[in-house]
Amino acid sequence: MEVISKHQAEDVLGQGALDVYLQSYWNANYADVATYKIPRDTGAQTILAKRLGAVAFEVVGCWVQITYWSNGDDVNQDLFYGYRKGNGSDLSLKDAPFHRFFGNEDAQFISIISMIFYFSWDAWVFSNDFSSIVRISNDETIEVLTASEILKRKLSSIFGI
Repeated sequence: MEVISKHQAEDVLGQGALDVYLQSYWNANYADVATYKIPRDTGAQTILAKRLGAVAFEVVGCWVQITYWSNGDDVNQDLFYGYRKGNGSDLSLKDAPFHRFFGNEDAQFISIISMIFYFSWDAWVFSNDFSSIVRISNDETIEVLTASEILKRKLSSIFGI
């Protein structure tokens, strides 16, 4: 897992104004978005994160951009920053909201997604080529935009639809 800044992510992906690109692409294709509910139980959230990790790593590499996080007293950010530090990064979310994952890092992906669920943060999860984009929302929903029928079937299975 590599923790990097917005500008570094834009350079690697060859896409300037990445946040604008993601939102514009999302809005233009919103009719094709499927919405799922995130369970409230932390155990169920961890299982969901593991299942999403299995699906995410069928493609080589993916990205997670944390777009909203709380700095309030009710959030244990020491847990998140301790995890980051244990993986070699002292950077803040403000300075480095992107996590780049390679094909062999499903455990790190699951940990980051679990914390996003647990803290009720917002995030984008997307493939290197933007063919699959997931939006995790602090209102306890996951929205998925993908052209892959296989991914759609797998997600429907995960969410019991």
